[in-house]
Amino acid sequence: TGAYAGTGLFTLTANSATTGIGQSITMTGLTSGTALSVTGGGANLLAGGKLFNLDLGAATVGAAQVITTTGTYTGAGLLQINAQTVSTGTGINISNATGGTGSEALNIGTGWEAGIRGTTTGTSLIDFTNFDVTSAGAVTAASQGTFAGLASTGAAVSLNHSSNFITQINTGSSTGTTQI
Repeated sequence: TGAYAGTGLFTLTANSATTGIGQSITMTGLTSGTALSVTGGGANLLAGGKLFNLDLGAATVGAAQVITTTGTYTGAGLLQINAQTVSTGTGINISNATGGTGSEALNIGTGWEAGIRGTTTGTSLIDFTNFDVTSAGAVTAASQGTFAGLASTGAAVSLNHSSNFITQINTGSSTGTTQI
């Protein structure tokens, strides 16, 4: 108890280990409860504080975190973030990458029914500098190139291009286009 500012109450150092497991917790019979619980200081945890920190070296090729399940998973989420009463802040922050040619911030593999799913009481589902999708269903794309695959069933589509280019609409059942 009391104020502690040391380098760690429990430290495991195995810098020459090249294979194996540094620390293992096995609780295969757990039906409820938690295998590892970390509780922070609430309002005492400032912006620079961390409850879980992974520092990887500059030339790291392996994964920082892996969540694996076998068999058919039917739970509420392999990774859950429950942020109650969030007024400001970010749930997941994928910060800037330099030299990231050929890389992705988020890669969703095959086999999922939906890549991203959710409900919202906010106004933006996706909000980038030149692309926005609102919870009302509006799509805004600022582009000088081609926007393909826009479909609307039972609703009007509004195209507003603020340049001198032609807006073409193909009805899908005819071979011609309508130019406006």
